[in-house]
Amino acid sequence: MNVVHQIEHLINHGSSLTLNWGEDTGCWEVDWITSGERFRGVSRDLGAAMQQALSNAEERFGPVRMHGIG
Repeated sequence: MNVVHQIEHLINHGSSLTLNWGEDTGCWEVDWITSGERFRGVSRDLGAAMQQALSNAEERFGPVRMHGIG
């Protein structure tokens, strides 16, 4: 999945998505809120950071479709 599709997926299945470049960490910091819970991914690669946030949510909720906007 390319970065644009990852962004669209997170937007469509959550209530908030924040992408930030942390100058102190030198990494992308992704905060994704879905089902009222915040999940974070941090990586120098934006796609990897988004996938980490999504994977953290899937660990919490299982492989079911996420709730939220969309």
